[in-house]
Amino acid sequence: MSERAPVKPILISDSKGNYLKRLNVDTLRDLKLKWVCIKGAKCAHVDRWLDRNIVRESICYEKLHIYIWTGTCDLATKLGSFIHLTPGDTVTKLKTHYL
Repeated sequence: MSERAPVKPILISDSKGNYLKRLNVDTLRDLKLKWVCIKGAKCAHVDRWLDRNIVRESICYEKLHIYIWTGTCDLATKLGSFIHLTPGDTVTKLKTHYL
């Protein structure tokens, strides 16, 4: 049985992730991120990707560090000086299952 790698960071983003990926900054390259950039991604797209891929990814790695950067209105609401996760079924599922 082959040994699993210790940690795999995964960045799930809308198309803005492609710009960050192209920066080719040493610190980003050293992280060996798995880039998942979905054009127009909202929470439901992130949830769908996780549902379809999380088991396969966890077989290969002991720990997954998942970063979600969609920047869409269905993820957060600004109230005064603070930003809060927007309540909703998909956001609740993401928080419940993956945080």
